[in-house]
Parts: sequence; structure tokens; C-alpha cells
Amino acid sequence: MSLKSNGLKSGEINMLSKLTRLEKLYLDNNALEGIPENLFVPMGELDTLSLTGNQIKSIGPRTFRKVNLGRFYMSGNGLLSIHEDALFSMYSLNEIDLSNNKLRTLTLPRLISNLQSL
Repeated sequence: MSLKSNGLKSGEINMLSKLTRLEKLYLDNNALEGIPENLFVPMGELDTLSLTGNQIKSIGPRTFRKVNLGRFYMSGNGLLSIHEDALFSMYSLNEIDLSNNKLRTLTLPRLISNLQSL
């Protein structure tokens, strides 16, 4: 599903949790400033998530809890921090793009300790 460039705000995407069979979700170039905790948990088949070009500044420890993506794109957000446990459940992650952000530190051992390939 592509919802690119629609001016969506963080509070307007809660309804997406009802799309439990979704495999790909593109939310690029909207006005997202954060991601509601557990939003993606019901989406057990979600493989690709793109949040490129929003205004998300941080990713908390429970934002992607129980979410196992294969591809995760979050470039161009002005992202300042990613909690060390944020991506811990992404065992199948093989492609990630965090370019064009403002990350100063990244706790790699915890972020990628469960990855089989990248």
C-alpha cells in the first residue's frame, strides 16, 4: 500500500493497524512526527516499511516491538536517536536505510545482534 505524499500526521495513521495482511507499506513524504507504539504489531505479514522523508526525530524501544521486517527505510527524517532495543525483534532484516538523518550515536551490537544477514 502506498500512502506517499498525503500530508498524513501521526494521529491519522492509527487505522492502519487494522490492515493485518499488509505486506508492504509506504508512508514516505508525509508529516509524521512520530510513530504510535504497537501500530505495526497486528501486521504480522508486513515485510517492507518505508517512512522516508517525514519528520520523525526518535524511535522508542516499543515502536517496532514484535515487528519482523525484511526491509526498513527511514532516510531523510532528521532522526536524532534510535533506542538500542528498537529493532531487536527484526530477525529477518536484510535491508535498512537510515541515511540523511542526524544520528550521533548508534548502538550497533544491540540493534543488529539478532540479524542473520544484512
